Formats: sequence, structure tokens, C-alpha cells
Amino acid sequence: MVTPVLEIGGTHVTAALVDLDGGMVHEQVRAPLPAQGGVDEILGAVAATAARLAAPAAAPWGVAVPGPFDYETGIGLLQGVGKFESFRGSTSAPNCNTA
Repeated sequence: MVTPVLEIGGTHVTAALVDLDGGMVHEQVRAPLPAQGGVDEILGAVAATAARLAAPAAAPWGVAVPGPFDYETGIGLLQGVGKFESFRGSTSAPNCNTA
């Protein structure tokens, strides 16, 4: 089963199609994240990178994001981690659900 995934790091975001059964990466795109970006700018860069991937429509995505993060509510709990400080207390889940 091929699944779209995102890895959101400190300097970049990577989107890939990964075969979960065999562990093979079928397609991968990478883009820098804005160094001083706020929530909307960072999520915009993530969404633009994800859109470059030929992911199946309506497929669920696996996402790796720096923490701590309340994954149920989409509220960032990060503190003292540069650009991700802008996620602290923000609700980004609606943005992610429509990206």
C-alpha cells in the first residue's frame, strides 16, 4: 500500500509516497521552510510541497511534526524552538484538513 507522508523539519519539509509494505520510497519532493515564518506561511509551504506529490485523492497522510503537539486538537505546544514557536497555542488542524 502506497501512502503519502510528510516530514516537517526545522529547515525543510519533505513529501513522499512510501510503500508501507516494502518500505520503498516511490516519489519524493523537498522544499525549504521559511526561517522566520509564521503558522500560515509554514503551513502554506507544507501544502505547496504536498501538492507537488502525485498522491491519490482523499488518501490519508502520515505526518511527522516537531513536538510537543496535541495531535487530537491540532494545537501546538512548542516553546523555545525558533519558527515553530508560532504554532504554540494555535489551532492548525483545520488548515491541515483542507490543505
